[in-house]
Amino acid sequence: MNKSFESQTDENELSKEDLALINTFTQKEMTKDDIFTFCVILCDNEIDRDYEQFTEDSLHKLADFFIGKTAIRDHSMKSSDQSARTYKTEVIKDSTRKNSLGEDYVYLKAWCYMPRIKKNEELIEEIKAGIIKEVSVGCAVKSCICSVCGKELGKSECSHVRGGVYDGRLCYGELQNPTDAYEWSFVAVPAQKNAGITKKFGFTADGDANRQLSFLKSENERLKGLAKAGQLYRTEKQTELVKAFVAAFPSLDDKLCKKMAECLETDELCAAAKAVSKNNFTLSSPQLTPAKKAEANSNSQFRL
Repeated sequence: MNKSFESQTDENELSKEDLALINTFTQKEMTKDDIFTFCVILCDNEIDRDYEQFTEDSLHKLADFFIGKTAIRDHSMKSSDQSARTYKTEVIKDSTRKNSLGEDYVYLKAWCYMPRIKKNEELIEEIKAGIIKEVSVGCAVKSCICSVCGKELGKSECSHVRGGVYDGRLCYGELQNPTDAYEWSFVAVPAQKNAGITKKFGFTADGDANRQLSFLKSENERLKGLAKAGQLYRTEKQTELVKAFVAAFPSLDDKLCKKMAECLETDELCAAAKAVSKNNFTLSSPQLTPAKKAEANSNSQFRL
């Protein structure tokens, strides 16, 4: 899945140590005048809008994987769209800032370089001007663990749903055990506040698609089970409402009651059945009903 985020793309002041690192990736000796360097935040430990989060340990593993990886445009697979390369990474903990869980904010920062050639002139100026801030990274993780039960999220042993709250606990997936990082990309999409990541669960660099297929099949079966359970619950509530209507209004045709019940949403069925069952629908006598006449020959006039 592809997610993009607003990152920091700051021009970097090149040191001798950095230049030496860069030259380990080049075919010829590069000087400061030959290259443009900048920094970028690739991802962090914040829960994203898909209710997934990289653990701090995962960020440290990704830091190693991203060294030497290229930066491209819009995840293009063309070699001509390669723009920069990552030569150094660091996981940084900011104790003055907290994520949504109240934990110290931790992020993965990368130092990158690109040659000062005609093809890159426009991109360099856009980075300097702060126009390009959105980046997206591609990586693989082995597991996505449910924050509520500790099981593999989306598998049969876990019934929790991302974004749901269970006994006051938010359900989200902890992305653990990264297996590879592919690339990171400049993308032209609306900025989001924090890291958005391209994540391919159980899909390793050697093309192991079987695990991905197994996950999708398992998720499909789980959703089928939930749909079946939901339909059974709805049928039960429809029957409950029809019985309540017939009990309150015996003259109503039960077929008509069934048609009315079928038109209601499940929550409306529950509310209607509850309301009909609680209320007393016994009809009171009209106000203008004439009073009963005194019985004939009752001799009431002779009663004391």
